[in-house]
Amino acid sequence: LSERQTKYEDAVKAYKQALERDPKLQSAGLALAGALSKLGRFDEAEGAIQANFGRIDQKLLARMYLQTGRFDRAKTVLEKLAVTDAEIPYYLGVLALRQYQPDEAKKQLEAAIKLKPDDSRSKVTLTELPDARLLGAPKLTGTALYQLQLAQSLLDSGSPLEARAILEAALKSAPSDLHLNFYYGYTLSQVSDPDDAVEQFQATLKLAPNNVVVMSFLAASYIGQERFDLAEAQAKAAIKLDAKYARGHLYLGLTYFALENAALAKDAFLKAVAANADFKILADPYITALSR
Repeated sequence: LSERQTKYEDAVKAYKQALERDPKLQSAGLALAGALSKLGRFDEAEGAIQANFGRIDQKLLARMYLQTGRFDRAKTVLEKLAVTDAEIPYYLGVLALRQYQPDEAKKQLEAAIKLKPDDSRSKVTLTELPDARLLGAPKLTGTALYQLQLAQSLLDSGSPLEARAILEAALKSAPSDLHLNFYYGYTLSQVSDPDDAVEQFQATLKLAPNNVVVMSFLAASYIGQERFDLAEAQAKAAIKLDAKYARGHLYLGLTYFALENAALAKDAFLKAVAANADFKILADPYITALSR
């Protein structure tokens, strides 16, 4: 609860109390390490991992740094590890993606898939590369940049409520930043708040009127509201600006799928895959359902 409110000092105290009652409670030890990392107390964080496992597991350490937005430290650890399983290039791919290096991310994620052909995580992450290219690298620095990175990491690890609190704080210092506004809208969509997500993406679109990433995610939020006429119009507007951006076609397909228009839905999904073969993993379940 304290972490969701970004009260990390309180979280550290609570995790330590849990470990006093049960020193073998590994989940508390790992959570303690993560909270300490968010506070920048890295030696203590690594010590918490060592206390739990009797040694510092380097892959676990890299994952902790990646999931707490400490990208430089994650990279330092990962680059020392031998690529013996798909997780290492996967983590490197996610790291490159979050640092807006899509070409490097693609190389690493494809290496992960080569090692583990059924690695759905890597395949789904590949679909985010066009978003990173079209959004471009953020202009943030210092605390605001870390807050963005932490929020992205929290979303990756399935913690949208904590990400929302982080982004709300960051927006106070940089209210017009495209990335903070975009990810705040995405976070609202992940906490089942379609009305607020629509409002946020509309505001973000004013900051970047012709950004097809923002336009497409606004279309997705309209789908969440079941305002399919607006979703269709927004997705088509994105496609008109950039027909090679697969996500616009995907969300147009989802709109028609919700409207039970099988022919138009299938056509849109096939166009998404034609625009970017990586989107096959997202479109195929719907294409299969439409073919039954």
